[in-house]
Amino acid sequence: MTGPSNLPAILTKTTFIGLVVNVVIPTTLLVVMALVRGNLTDPGGIPWSESAGGGEQRLLFYILLAVAAVDLAVAGFLRFRTPASMLGSAGVPPAERFEKAAMNISWMIFSVNLSCTIYGLVLAILGLRIEVMMLFTALTLIGYQLFRPRQRFLEELWIRLEQDGSRRP
Repeated sequence: MTGPSNLPAILTKTTFIGLVVNVVIPTTLLVVMALVRGNLTDPGGIPWSESAGGGEQRLLFYILLAVAAVDLAVAGFLRFRTPASMLGSAGVPPAERFEKAAMNISWMIFSVNLSCTIYGLVLAILGLRIEVMMLFTALTLIGYQLFRPRQRFLEELWIRLEQDGSRRP
């Protein structure tokens, strides 16, 4: 068996949750931040080359960019090497814990991806240009596209849960 009968429903549910968390929310935050700045055609904010305070903000930008890259690596780890602790209790039959495990993994991946947008929002609030937030929002969208759970992932999760259940007495 390649998966439980409710696999398409779970895949649809995780995809819609991912679209809301990793596409709708970041885009909404980006548009709201652009509107708060005043004009969508004038990004405003502190120019990158400005010397007063530019060094500290540039350093913070690089630090948050590195943290965002690490977050994307964590999302990839969760997607490709899911820790056993996220799969639930091994004594429970696979059919009962499949949906919960799939949703737990999906929420973790989507949350870690969303953190990139939050870093961009923080930098935009601190006064950097809106393009910086656009960069971090793009990282969120890239992370969603690369690491969102797909059908093959859910089938492999099902097989892993079945094997784990058959090893237990």
